[in-house]
Amino acid sequence: MSPRLPRSTRLVIRIASRLVPSWHRTAWVRRWEAEALHRMEAKGTRRGLTRFAAGSLSHAIHVRKEEGMIRGFVGDLLFTIRSLLRRPAFLVLSLSTLAVGIGAVVMVFSVAEAALLRDPPLPEAERLVGVFSTNPAQGMDRFSVSYPDFRDWTGRNDLFESASMFTHMERDLAGEGDPERLIMAGVHLGFFETLGSRAVAGRLLGAEDQSPSFERVVVLSEGLWRRRFGGDPTVVGRTVRLDAVPHTVTGVVAAGEGWPRGAEAWIPLRWGTTPPDFVQRRSNHAWQVVARLQPEVTPRQASFQVAEMARAWYSTNEGGGEQTVEAGSVPVADHGRRRRARADRHGCRRAPGPPHRVHQPGEHPSGQRVDPGPGDRAAGRAGRGAGTPGVAPPWREPGPGPG
Repeated sequence: MSPRLPRSTRLVIRIASRLVPSWHRTAWVRRWEAEALHRMEAKGTRRGLTRFAAGSLSHAIHVRKEEGMIRGFVGDLLFTIRSLLRRPAFLVLSLSTLAVGIGAVVMVFSVAEAALLRDPPLPEAERLVGVFSTNPAQGMDRFSVSYPDFRDWTGRNDLFESASMFTHMERDLAGEGDPERLIMAGVHLGFFETLGSRAVAGRLLGAEDQSPSFERVVVLSEGLWRRRFGGDPTVVGRTVRLDAVPHTVTGVVAAGEGWPRGAEAWIPLRWGTTPPDFVQRRSNHAWQVVARLQPEVTPRQASFQVAEMARAWYSTNEGGGEQTVEAGSVPVADHGRRRRARADRHGCRRAPGPPHRVHQPGEHPSGQRVDPGPGDRAAGRAGRGAGTPGVAPPWREPGPGPG
């Protein structure tokens, strides 16, 4: 037989329950008595139960206040509804005023967001695509491109007007202020020309800057230029330190016309006319590719053509198997839009070679950045035998670069 609560404890709880609303009272009493009984069984004594039960009084007052607030709110709401229904003309006027106010606020915000907050689009952004490798046989949906693949795939003048490649990096910026960590990109020949970027001060990177014998240079973003240097045009020609290495500022790229999004500075890869031996290995998948299509070529057509080129090379030299090939494209006229678009995908049978999919320049399959480190080289080794590319318009914002 289970023990019973002392009569004094039950009496205190039931007296306090008179303050609790009637619809809630029975359940409230049961919870307090069950808690008191649990305490008595756990401690093995009845001492302190009456003091514990006294706490139910303050809780009952709190429940009563909450009930009053809820009833007051419901009563006010019902009164307002009844009053408005008795005066339909005033109701229509109120709703119309509210709708006009909301519409005006939305319109003002949309104009301000487009004019002040959103980055301006790159020139003819719908023709910009990213090129990537993929090897589902190794569990790798998309990964970076090797330099030989970049050279072979983007060398088609009938598909691409221009193309370049880049890699993500981070550097510590020092000089004229506190040091700060920058998200940057190392870029190859023709990078800004492919994007169609403009300089608001100085000049952008040229062919001479890629020479190892030329001085080290850097291009700043307009945001960094205004934030750190106050928009001073004389910053061109000054020297800043990136990881303690002096670099001369050659120019400032216009807001929204750099790539990848989030990068605040760009430096040349400094390979000269002949890349190093390790870069020319087809297994070294370490580079992100951005290309500008010819005016009459669609992203889907380019996807099909570069996939055919990759399948032809890898089936002959590295082997391959029949895979399901998917393709997709999303026409984009504005790089600055921070929204995702839906890809119109379809499937078809091609052999041999793994699939390629829509994706943006600089995006890793997981949404992360890819650095030319050991992980990329391992990805390149795993990708030998596949390397099937895809191209797609860059419609969504990439995530931050690696640490």
